[in-house]
Amino acid sequence: MSQSTGMRVRVQAWALALAIVVVATLPAAAAEVAVPRAAYTLHPQVQGEGPMAVVFESGFGQGAVAWKAVIEGLGPECRCMAYGRAGLGDSGTDGNAKTIDEHLADLDAVIATLAPGRKVVLVGHSYGGLLVSELARKHPDRVQGLVLVDPTTMGQRHAFRQGDPARVQADDAMLLSMLPPAMAADYRALVAQLDSAEAATPRVMPDVLVALPRPAFDGVADSTVPDAAAACCATMPAWPACLTRSGKPSSPSPGCRRLRR
Repeated sequence: MSQSTGMRVRVQAWALALAIVVVATLPAAAAEVAVPRAAYTLHPQVQGEGPMAVVFESGFGQGAVAWKAVIEGLGPECRCMAYGRAGLGDSGTDGNAKTIDEHLADLDAVIATLAPGRKVVLVGHSYGGLLVSELARKHPDRVQGLVLVDPTTMGQRHAFRQGDPARVQADDAMLLSMLPPAMAADYRALVAQLDSAEAATPRVMPDVLVALPRPAFDGVADSTVPDAAAACCATMPAWPACLTRSGKPSSPSPGCRRLRR
């Protein structure tokens, strides 16, 4: 089984597990919905009319297409919503690099438009994992549960820089050399926020059900940053409750930490 296929199967299983644990009733929605923002429009893709609403957030630089196979695998069990952030996929842009808070405002607008007054399950990969975690922290009343796939954390870069600052600098330079100008500007804006002192401040997370289907550093063979990897795991938010691999609730938060190792 390839890595991408394995991730797809895991996300499908965990999203369905959350659908069993929590139930929400949502009205039918059109297959295509425009979400107007101040200077651009987001274009979520909606599929399925099941009782559970699931919103997908992709990793940095990825649009809704990243979740296509996962959503198709869920079928009619869920009402799935995926979208590209500003400037990605079919979504418009105002040409300005976006902050984390601006991306959170866009995600909140998508939820408010497609699931008004309802709680949703949020699925996030990498940077998308950071966004859905922050939305749950700021608006726990909007969230029924989370599925976090190799999520980025607010304190992650601080941990890596403590372990191997030269490696982080080299990786940044390599990535920036490959990114198109607009995406490079987004990356610089994100790095500036994650390198700030505020990003290293521990966050108190709400009592929201969380599934962590894959350890944050599963498959990492590079031995040059083991201390940074371990430190980064320690920066993961301490959730009050999460699902174990069997799909059963596990509490308190140290159970989540064991899943990540």
